[in-house]
Amino acid sequence: MGIFGRKKIQATEGFRGDVGVVDGLTWSPVSSGVPGTENSYRSYSSQVAETYRKYNGKSEWGNSQVRTIVDTRVAFIAGEGISISTGDEVFAQWVKTFLKETRLSGSKFFSLCMAAEMAGRVALLLKRQAGTYPTLDVLGCKVVNGKIERPDESTLPADKSVLIKTGGDGTDSEETTTRTGLILTECETYDRALKDLRRSNYYGARITPAWKTESDGETDALIANLKKSGWKVGQGFVGKAALSFITPGTGASDNLQKELGSAAKTISAATAVPVHWLGHTDLMSNRATADDLYQTISNGTSRERVLISEGMYELIVKAQALYIDSGGTDIQAVNRNFTVSIPSVDYGKFESMVRALSLAYSDKIISADDYRAQIPGIDPLETKKALAEQTRTDIQDIIDDLEKSGELPPAGAVPQGGQDATGNTGE
Repeated sequence: MGIFGRKKIQATEGFRGDVGVVDGLTWSPVSSGVPGTENSYRSYSSQVAETYRKYNGKSEWGNSQVRTIVDTRVAFIAGEGISISTGDEVFAQWVKTFLKETRLSGSKFFSLCMAAEMAGRVALLLKRQAGTYPTLDVLGCKVVNGKIERPDESTLPADKSVLIKTGGDGTDSEETTTRTGLILTECETYDRALKDLRRSNYYGARITPAWKTESDGETDALIANLKKSGWKVGQGFVGKAALSFITPGTGASDNLQKELGSAAKTISAATAVPVHWLGHTDLMSNRATADDLYQTISNGTSRERVLISEGMYELIVKAQALYIDSGGTDIQAVNRNFTVSIPSVDYGKFESMVRALSLAYSDKIISADDYRAQIPGIDPLETKKALAEQTRTDIQDIIDDLEKSGELPPAGAVPQGGQDATGNTGE
């Protein structure tokens, strides 16, 4: 606790409700009733601040639960990374280099997905570099002494920035509430029940040897005998007293297990993270249900993937303009004829997904670019280029084989009865 101890004070900035001072700088919310029976995080600021505190292990309860939820959801939101489809080879090479230079094809993309998941919003700021590719800063919310600091939308340069909002309901642009922010109390309840279960086992779940005697004299004699022999559990015992081992009842433990399951179900319902991924495999009734829950989290993160994809499209358009204005020469004009997607595939259903895409492609419902954009683990632009090169190589191999077999005249030869470019016949 430090020299300050734990003292109840009035609300601090960014949090509404009573808080307990842990030390001179940090605090934690104090519930006025039974812990877990009321929501201590009712404002957007308090939700974001506590999400960051729990994710970084600085809160008293719910740290591991919040971290598991955020990391799991971010993994699904990021999916297989950014996938771009375009028919412009020059632009394709430019955007590939841009993503590599800004690390949007790797670590920085995960950073922006995490910032959006924890705060419901993230700002991307492009910086001009003379004659070369722009650099990129990911501006997420920061928590300084319990106060939320977030990018000011009004001060961001419109031509060099993109603000992606994945939280809230659109009625208030500043209140971008997240899924995790709504279940912070449930995460604490889960963690409290887990700790209570450990505490209950520590104090009451011990196996205790007991002897039943018929008289006080027999009891005294038994005590003396046990002390003299130094009897321990596991050693033999011979005597008149009946020996048995007493264990506590499981009522309290059963109640705590039910509370853990209830909290896990509530967390899963709000975040779309399957309960068996929170460790409760016993709550899964059959394999079909498990497969369905995998699809549930994919559906539960689809909105975020769409919003981030749209943000990436806007960012790439603005990055092209900034690159050209800064003297870059790899592209001459801004290309808007491209698509951005973030594929997320259940590998257990990969074959059925490919069959569906193949059927749609055969029926001319989707293009080859659409098909490639949905396949995980490949770079659609590089794959398209590699396939074109492979096609040229295959055609040339066929021509070479025909020439060797004599079924096709060598290149430049004039076929019998034909004419070359100068009008000469081959006769």
